[in-house]
Amino acid sequence: MTLEIALVYLILLGALVLFLTEWVRMDVTALLVLLAVGLSGLVSPGEAISGFSNPAVITVWAMFIISGGLTLTGVADLLGQRLVRVAGEEEVGLIVGIMLTAAILSAFMNNVGVAAMMLPVVIQIGRQTGHPPSRLLMPLSLGCLLGGLTTLIGTPPNILVADQLREYGLRPFSLFEFTPIGGAILVAGIAFVTLVGRHLLPRRDPMAEEAGAHRDPGSIYALGERLYTIRLAPDSPLDGRTLEESRIGAALGLNVVALVRGERTEPAPPSSTKLRSGDRLLALGRTDRLGAARDGRVLVEDDTPDAAVEQMLRALDPVEARVTPDSPLLGQRLFRANLRERHGARILALRRGEEILDRDVPDLRPEPGDALLLLVPPEKREAVREALGIDGFEQPLAPEAFRRLYALPRNLVTLRVPEGSVLAGNTLRRARLREVLGVDVWAIEREGRTLVMPGPDDTLEAGDRLLLRGTPRELEALLALRKLTVESHPLSSLDALQSRKVGVAEVILAPETSLAGRTPRDLDFRNRYGLTILALWKKGTARRTELRDLPLQLGDGILVQ
Repeated sequence: MTLEIALVYLILLGALVLFLTEWVRMDVTALLVLLAVGLSGLVSPGEAISGFSNPAVITVWAMFIISGGLTLTGVADLLGQRLVRVAGEEEVGLIVGIMLTAAILSAFMNNVGVAAMMLPVVIQIGRQTGHPPSRLLMPLSLGCLLGGLTTLIGTPPNILVADQLREYGLRPFSLFEFTPIGGAILVAGIAFVTLVGRHLLPRRDPMAEEAGAHRDPGSIYALGERLYTIRLAPDSPLDGRTLEESRIGAALGLNVVALVRGERTEPAPPSSTKLRSGDRLLALGRTDRLGAARDGRVLVEDDTPDAAVEQMLRALDPVEARVTPDSPLLGQRLFRANLRERHGARILALRRGEEILDRDVPDLRPEPGDALLLLVPPEKREAVREALGIDGFEQPLAPEAFRRLYALPRNLVTLRVPEGSVLAGNTLRRARLREVLGVDVWAIEREGRTLVMPGPDDTLEAGDRLLLRGTPRELEALLALRKLTVESHPLSSLDALQSRKVGVAEVILAPETSLAGRTPRDLDFRNRYGLTILALWKKGTARRTELRDLPLQLGDGILVQ
């Protein structure tokens, strides 16, 4: 045995050990083999990397890219839906359909990629039809292997052999040269599995056994009692708005868990999803607030005369101040000044040159020379000036300057609390108008008196006229809620809330958790963890509404999407 042969055996043995033990990743092992044959002198450096320019390698590489692209674009989910429709729910039909589908795909794609793409689809088909996945996965595997025999590009070895024939001046195989023999083997394989092999397949469902075959979270948490389909009207004003801009979830206290558009269902749609007229939203929660919005029992449009609006603006008594170069406000968001709690003051807008910034004011970062429009009680003005490092507001702004400098009453509207409103008797904190509609309450007019800078504990009453700062687009969302229709949607399983990328799981707080005693709202649960809470199991009772304000406790069961 020569030294070169010994080195080859040693490298092969080392690769075999690494592949079997998986001490390092498989792709790293392959690169280590390449490095070893190059450094040992068995091949030259050029020969070591020549494979990267080999057409066969590029072809195999391209096949994996195609497989990954089909998986990410949702073709696999579409195949699964079509497969159940065509093959039905009987086991024989499903086995034939799965094997044919896998074989056809494997004829033009890498068979390993096809198996990876079809794996979650077949598992989902098993759950939908009630067949153990173990009886469908083996036919899937065989279908992928047999389909690879039918064309030149079905498996990488075929491509490599054809390339070697070409390299030695021989006629390479054509694309369908394997088809007659491979097709016959495929037909025989499907016939064998259908007639004989399926009787040898196991009937176990390891996933169901591990999770508890008789445990159905959908029925335990009784989601069907609080799951509704909300349909957008054909001419809905919400068409083109994102789910967040529509305010459906916040305004109605609902949790949107899926969007149905045509025949396609998208579980857990992100807040950036744009709505279309005719869309249906699967939402969890109570519908009484939607009923109130549709009946005009939340807020209604008000025909307040301009003179009355002018009077409410005069009652605001705003002042203007400029941010100094040494102000502690520089470099931080305005909400950190905590003006409301410390001084009973509020910042209404910021003026930077000719630009007026009155959207999301608490998140603005002031710069030297910026002008702040504030509502400050006279006795607090000196304290606010010293605390914020600002100059000005010796005298309140005159109404003319108020309008000229800040283009008011731009984005100011008045709405009325009607008789029977669900907001009557609630504090502004509980009404959550900023969260629900994205508007700020600047003043409340009640029986000829104007309450300026209402606090979170001030109560709303029927007949109140509210001076709000918000854009017409935001306020249209409230009117658009009247055109929503609701229908009950009994939930027999959690399939509508799941897909290949979205699942439903039941979790419980660990003993060492730091979340106990805090609410999902405090934790910003959805944005921080990427989870939507569908229901809570607290003290033997399922809770499905107003979950954002329920403190989490040890032992709580949490159903998340």
